[in-house]
Amino acid sequence: MEASVFRAIGLVLFLVITTVLTHFRVINALMPWLLRRPPKAHSNLLIIVFGMILAHLLEILIYSAGYYVGENTLHLGGFSGVRSFVPIDYFTLSAETFTTAGIGDVYATGSLRIVAGIEAINGLILIAWSGSCTYFVADRLWRETKPDVS
Repeated sequence: MEASVFRAIGLVLFLVITTVLTHFRVINALMPWLLRRPPKAHSNLLIIVFGMILAHLLEILIYSAGYYVGENTLHLGGFSGVRSFVPIDYFTLSAETFTTAGIGDVYATGSLRIVAGIEAINGLILIAWSGSCTYFVADRLWRETKPDVS
């Protein structure tokens, strides 16, 4: 294997650990606070949804920085599909990859493809984790506000 593959694996391990810990910290900050609030507070649902969106944006930003470092410092590959790659393109590529929305007009080349592939798996898992937390808060709200029909 090429040295760039090992550098890409090291980078992607760092990115996965960082984003999972970031997600854990956000959930760990929000959930106990939400559980102390009255369960009938409809704002709890909005707080968890917006909190998860902000967490995902931060995680996408972390991967964006990883792509920048991977291309410019670690020389793991580049990006095809555009003539000039500007900073917002790192974020756009990362958002498309993290959400598995599909390949746009930009895609990773070289060993950066490893980072892109693992980002998609990582993004799916973190998005599912967010859905689970949101469901938990919504279920708690619905149980407390359910009208008694008996």
